[in-house]
Amino acid sequence: MQFMRTLQDRSRALIMPMIATLCLAYLGYHTIQGDRGLRAWVSLRTQLVEVKYEQARIKQKHDWLVHKASLLRRGKADRDMLDEALRRHLHLGRKGEIVIRYRKPLPIN
Repeated sequence: MQFMRTLQDRSRALIMPMIATLCLAYLGYHTIQGDRGLRAWVSLRTQLVEVKYEQARIKQKHDWLVHKASLLRRGKADRDMLDEALRRHLHLGRKGEIVIRYRKPLPIN
């Protein structure tokens, strides 16, 4: 009987530390693996770097297109730019010129 009572007393004394240990293990696991854990944070940081790179590339292309469009504005169009645009879109060429046509359009750079 004395043995059972001692066993019950010890098990009661271990219940709170075990519950605390399980809670800490649960929180520790989700700190690393959870939806808002360290792994998700690292993944989001990587995606952020990629998106910022893509944004910079698109902004550079946008600035280039704005510059090209500004060269074709009414009243102050750049003659060379206008000539290039007309030849490309109307497929025109001068006598003696060699025109090379591509199946796919060339990338705009």
